[in-house]
Amino acid sequence: MIRFCVSACWVALALAALCPAKDFYLAQNVGGRGDGGDCTNALPYSFFNNAANWGSGSAQIGPGTTVHLCGVITTFNGATYDYLVFRGSGSSGQPITLKWEPGAKISVPSCGSGSCILFSGKSYLVLDGGSNGVVEETDNGSSLGHHDRHTALYGRPCNHCEFKNLILRNIYVHTLASDDIGADGLTVSGPGISMHHMSCTHASGCFTISVSGADDSVEMYNLESDNTNHCMTIAANGAGYVLASARIHDNSCHDFANWDSSSNAFHHDGIHIYALNGASFRDVWVYNNVFSGDPGVNATSFVYVTGGVADSFFFNNVMLTPAGKYFNNGAFCAGGEQISIYNNLILGGTAASGLCLAASGTGIAVRNNVVGQCSGLVALAAGTTFVERGLDHNLYGAGQNWKTGDTFYYTLEQWKAASGEGAHSLLTADLKLDEGGRPQPGSPAIGAGANLSYYAIAALNADKLGDPRPSCSAWDAGPYNHFPGPMAAIESWRRAAGAP
Repeated sequence: MIRFCVSACWVALALAALCPAKDFYLAQNVGGRGDGGDCTNALPYSFFNNAANWGSGSAQIGPGTTVHLCGVITTFNGATYDYLVFRGSGSSGQPITLKWEPGAKISVPSCGSGSCILFSGKSYLVLDGGSNGVVEETDNGSSLGHHDRHTALYGRPCNHCEFKNLILRNIYVHTLASDDIGADGLTVSGPGISMHHMSCTHASGCFTISVSGADDSVEMYNLESDNTNHCMTIAANGAGYVLASARIHDNSCHDFANWDSSSNAFHHDGIHIYALNGASFRDVWVYNNVFSGDPGVNATSFVYVTGGVADSFFFNNVMLTPAGKYFNNGAFCAGGEQISIYNNLILGGTAASGLCLAASGTGIAVRNNVVGQCSGLVALAAGTTFVERGLDHNLYGAGQNWKTGDTFYYTLEQWKAASGEGAHSLLTADLKLDEGGRPQPGSPAIGAGANLSYYAIAALNADKLGDPRPSCSAWDAGPYNHFPGPMAAIESWRRAAGAP
């Protein structure tokens, strides 16, 4: 056994020697010795774009290599663009990493008609912004010097690629209703995609995954978007495109109104999920997300789900529409098969207009939600069916009606009789929630929910802040527990202290 262990160690060391990790430091211009050993002695960024510098050699970029970006890099020379283009792929366990050193950024007036960073047809890449890495455009927008359509970071496909810790800003600053031009932040396709801990401001679409395979799995979490037309999109159009699994959680999305246009060219969404013309999405979980800010007048929904989506869960999401604003399609709009909508907070901005929750499909479940401040509280498409006890334990606030097909119902009793909604659902004049949607003492949301712990979904068995829900007794309706547990207490303390 000792001989075997020693032999295994020698094999591991030999493999490490054959595939040593390599680091290259790049800057706008050559520095110091120019050997790429650190930021002081950086190679020029043009080293990255030279195909001769990619391969398995000791002085080449290949699997296991980390390329570090230093300082401010502009790939625009005043006349033409010299994009950063990946010339090769990593491998499983040995990705090629592009990492921003502290304070580093790619800063250009515009990405032109291409992309600031291009990685199409590659695999096993990591783009890591480090502590504060930035990709920015400084002169692209309605009232600025450039009006360019493009995607700043683009790779279709980029299999098993990870994007993290990056700040994307001012990709296209849309300020005029007459302007129908837009530019996107990050678009990628392929299996094994991960986007997390990133922010994006001023882009027509911030984070987009195009499903183009037969067994794609993706994750999008801890993303923040603002002043955008679409925060997050997962899309497929065509038979044979299959999304096997998706986890979209703990994201923040707010403020869309600057993308209003007189031609209605942009339809604003927080999360847009669609599988059309034979595409199939399964096992999609959307949870613990927050949507807020002005949705504008060209708004579709905070969450809009349509097409061949099935066996999916939407829970612990917070949707807060500002006063006087509303969605005609529903702040939350979802259709499909076996869609479960649990413990969400869906608040409109006025009981005089708009729709809170729209649902369609077969085998739907709508339970434990808090819904209010819309003219239409719930609208069901004709033919929508529910699982047993699938429509119950919902708490309704101010509103005017419920709807199924083309028929409106103006009392909860009428609605229950027509829709089959269970006896546990309630209507109240005062939800007694704080400004963030948390139940206050005496709130009818307290204990109004069904206990759903039998699903054995860890994220559902806790509220949005991570406080455990009861294992045996009734749950509170909505995404938050009423009594501040450890996580809620910390959050309350942070807010009182003025922490972000």
